[in-house]
Amino acid sequence: MLVIFVWRWLPESPRWLDSHGYHEEADIAVRLLEAEAITKTSAPLPDPIDADQSVPTAQASDLLRQGYLRRTAVLGIGYGLALVGYYGFTAWLPTLLTENGLTGPESLAYTSILSLAAVPGTLGAMLFIDKFERKTAIFFLFVVIGIFMLLFGISDTPAIVLASGLVITFLMYAGSACFYTYMPEIFPTHLRALGAGTANGIARMMTFASTFILAALLSTMGFTPALIFLAAAMISTGLILGLFGERTKNLTQESISPARNH
Repeated sequence: MLVIFVWRWLPESPRWLDSHGYHEEADIAVRLLEAEAITKTSAPLPDPIDADQSVPTAQASDLLRQGYLRRTAVLGIGYGLALVGYYGFTAWLPTLLTENGLTGPESLAYTSILSLAAVPGTLGAMLFIDKFERKTAIFFLFVVIGIFMLLFGISDTPAIVLASGLVITFLMYAGSACFYTYMPEIFPTHLRALGAGTANGIARMMTFASTFILAALLSTMGFTPALIFLAAAMISTGLILGLFGERTKNLTQESISPARNH
């Protein structure tokens, strides 16, 4: 059902259409977006700008030069650490709670309650995702997530565990929305899928390796050290993206795409 919905109603990128020879469809897509912008802002459109018309063919080697290696590495490592914290918390939550002294039914009840914050977290990202620099939002979200994970890990008070868990879940899903928006923005059209996909692959391998680390921590050191590990991963995500991520707010695709240092 979701595939049908996306195929029917999600508009294709005008840049992608134009780069693949669908010039008429690209023009129609742009005109629809312009009409929507005029309706929402009640203001005239800005003057058009000249854009580079050349669209090179994507090659994997492009990610190793032109400065895109740094972008791919920063995104892959940063997103990888985010997934380490995300899956480490969500997938291991019943086990983590049991290790903290809860019974099996209690841990499952807590897990069910915490999952209720997922949808509001994703929808809540709409309130700020276009108002702040993307990498800055990721920085603050994941540092705060890390802080609440530390609180979750050191507290044995049920109310604090539940409240901090709800905040963690809410912010993790808001942060995921920011990440999914940010990932393709830092690559040009012809490298967008390749760059974001490569970074995602790096992240998934990091997540796979982290499961063994988390299992070892839980079995040898217990609940709190495991949460400290997850919190460190989340805080590191924020620091890496905040310090080394690319700026995208109010920038055109042409100004983002050329590799440059910040």
